[in-house]
Amino acid sequence: MKGRWLHRWRPRPTARLRLVLLPYAGGSAAAYRSWVAALPEWVEPIGVELPGHGARRGEAPVTTAGAVTAALAAELAGVPPAELVLFGHSMGGLLAFETARRMRERAGVPPAGLLISGFDAPWAPQAGRLRLPAPDDPRLLERLAGLGGVPSAVLADPALSALLLPPLRADLELLRRYATQPGEPLGCPVRVYRGTGDPLTSDAGTRAWRRESDDFGERAFGGGHFYLQDEIAPLMAALAEDLAGIATPVTAAPARRSGSG
Repeated sequence: MKGRWLHRWRPRPTARLRLVLLPYAGGSAAAYRSWVAALPEWVEPIGVELPGHGARRGEAPVTTAGAVTAALAAELAGVPPAELVLFGHSMGGLLAFETARRMRERAGVPPAGLLISGFDAPWAPQAGRLRLPAPDDPRLLERLAGLGGVPSAVLADPALSALLLPPLRADLELLRRYATQPGEPLGCPVRVYRGTGDPLTSDAGTRAWRRESDDFGERAFGGGHFYLQDEIAPLMAALAEDLAGIATPVTAAPARRSGSG
């Protein structure tokens, strides 16, 4: 797994699972750096770095989900799908879902598991992404600060704000352009996580992900949209438990057929 898209903080050649971590809007692979020490040794965390973000800040951002997920699926093609689990928070959840679809197109099978955090199923009525501010909103950072995603230090520093705005606007444009397409359920285990006070998710939107698999589970944590910053210990414990179940499944859950949406 080499390339600009994937960041391996500490390679674990004997790991049973590779946990691919996709960032939220405006975020980078560095958001998951602390997870390396928190996850068990049999899991190798791998961060995804999008163009225009983090270490790739000098590149032009990509504003379509299709372009991002096609490139990422190609980067992951050298790893057996049975070793890969995708995790994404907020926008990263959408990209994880569409990357899983792309992987199935390429390899004929989905990844070993899909973990979605802080993102309603896009076919759910009034999905949370529809309530995000517009990319050109002049008060964009202030509005997102209310969700907990923009530190006060960034708001107070014009230079830091100027660095964050281009990738953030590009990601919001990606979400604005996205339209879900019909497809067969993935069939792999799907787990969904959310903060109980998250204004961008709902019980109905979370449970709508059940359409993708008969092997479905959901967990709620205290906090808002960025609950994972405050509830890191409970989240790591939940991830370890869910990943252990994915690594050693009891039975294979059959995929269900679905209509469009």
